[in-house]
Amino acid sequence: MLRCAVLLLGVALQALAGTAFAQQPEFAKPTPFIGPEQPTFGKDLKLHASDLLDLNLTVEDKGASLTYAPLLYGLRDYHPIWSELRFKVVQADSRISFGAGVVLNPLSPRGPRGMAALKSTAGVSCEAEIQLLEERISGLTDDLTRLRFELQSVAQSDRQIELLREIDDTITRRDLARDQIEALNEAEETLVRARMVRFHEALQRTRRPVVSIYYSAQLFEALAGTATDADGDGLLDNSRQLRAQRLSLSADLRLSARLSLSGLASWNAEFVSAEDRSRRATVWVGGWTVGGIAKILNKDYRKSEDYQKSLFIPAAVWGFSHEFKLCNADHECPEGLTRQNTFTPFVDVKVKPAAQFRIGFPLSRRVVAAAAGGATTVAAIAAFTVQIGAPE
Repeated sequence: MLRCAVLLLGVALQALAGTAFAQQPEFAKPTPFIGPEQPTFGKDLKLHASDLLDLNLTVEDKGASLTYAPLLYGLRDYHPIWSELRFKVVQADSRISFGAGVVLNPLSPRGPRGMAALKSTAGVSCEAEIQLLEERISGLTDDLTRLRFELQSVAQSDRQIELLREIDDTITRRDLARDQIEALNEAEETLVRARMVRFHEALQRTRRPVVSIYYSAQLFEALAGTATDADGDGLLDNSRQLRAQRLSLSADLRLSARLSLSGLASWNAEFVSAEDRSRRATVWVGGWTVGGIAKILNKDYRKSEDYQKSLFIPAAVWGFSHEFKLCNADHECPEGLTRQNTFTPFVDVKVKPAAQFRIGFPLSRRVVAAAAGGATTVAAIAAFTVQIGAPE
């Protein structure tokens, strides 16, 4: 039921805001990856600069998430904090989380760097020539009206022939002016598209990281109901509604045109159960990811429509991530885990905006507290992410 509510809310917001808010252009992304930079622990602990109105579905945990930036285009003047404010709702494993955060985004087209880049990429405009041609067409149309009226009022055949020739010449000149306007409009569109490409390429040339700060809270499955003590230990089984609070800091840095680095650190305060007197455990989550473009699949990608629209580069992208989780309370750690390290090599294949997929092989080492069995396990699994359909 909660997942359906999240889906319906996302669809309603997309219909309200329009498809422009739902786009995820490549030029807004500081990394070339198609999926989360931290794929195991960090996917719900991070905000992205490309999340304007973003609705995601996941199969592995039967969940959904919705991210919305209501003020990004809602304020007349761009503000680095308020304009980048985002709200996020996540539903997974029958639990719902909600949070808010900001993204400090040097890649924003509306920010100070965007304004400077726009001025530096100013180009030639055909607007003045188009306006002169439109004025000429207006004058020729008035001449046609006058000549046709005169043709109806004269009786001399010689004058009628002369007027017909003038009408034919005026129509020819008007059609020529219209053809010139059409050609100039096509040239103007090409110039504007080329300028936008130069503009977003200039935005990407920065060594400043995209930083996000995000707070979220997660609730237990049962939000209300009759107080119960099923195990008869004298403690209510459903005395809590708040399961966890999380505060996360992340950064994405483009080291070069082909290489990027990403990092995440998160403080989590979690309760194992909703039972009365259960104690809170502090869990630290962190990770880093490095990766970049290994091979460009189309050497003429700059001429493609996908690149002209969103700087999409068809490529094979390699990546390697290390994520860890630490818990300081043996008897109260979620799932009894005191430590977990996960190493994930992965490859993202980007053929078209509507056809992208990831193959990853996480290798995880888990240490369980003595109170929960005291086992240490190492596991490796294959992970797949497939995107079918344009990201908008």
